[in-house]
Amino acid sequence: MPAGRFVPTLRQSSLGLAVIALTAPPLWAWRAMDVYAEESQRARGFVCGNPMIGILLMALFASGLLSFAALTLGGVALRRVPAPRPGRRWVELSFLALPLLACVAVVLATVVLTAQGRL
Repeated sequence: MPAGRFVPTLRQSSLGLAVIALTAPPLWAWRAMDVYAEESQRARGFVCGNPMIGILLMALFASGLLSFAALTLGGVALRRVPAPRPGRRWVELSFLALPLLACVAVVLATVVLTAQGRL
């Protein structure tokens, strides 16, 4: 490998994906909702919230998908660490899973409410 070339480890890639999962989708959603609200107000004189809910759900699912990728990379990196594995790495993995957990909770709530006829 040439000197001075940076090759990220799986753990660094996992943490990088986690940072992207926690920043990129919310920033995109914020901007998309802002643009929608301005255009809707100008065109119709009022703003409907349904598209905004769709934008938020899309951002949540994108965050969940990126979190899943980060969790997978982090799990592989942790598996490569010889036993006994440090406890702080398990805590790190649990934080990587938070956006994925939120996404799964929304999907499960939607399925349950739809099955009960409340949605």
